[in-house]
Amino acid sequence: MEYINTMPGQDSPTIFGLHPNADLTFCLKESLEMINTLVDTMPKDSGGSGGKSLEEEVNEKIEKDLLPQLPANFIELEV
Repeated sequence: MEYINTMPGQDSPTIFGLHPNADLTFCLKESLEMINTLVDTMPKDSGGSGGKSLEEEVNEKIEKDLLPQLPANFIELEV
């Protein structure tokens, strides 16, 4: 048990012969799928949204909260 506890909690992509960016790509894909699932499962009736669709509200929240957390040199097309 002690030896097992010293092992990393997550395997590196290089163990499987993948490029280190494979982990980043996986995380981005998983995040987008999670956001899409959350949007799909949210109630469709939004009473006080001021005329905005649910998708517009989610996009606005992502732009305000998540995009500023990205590193300054993050270029989506290169990633």
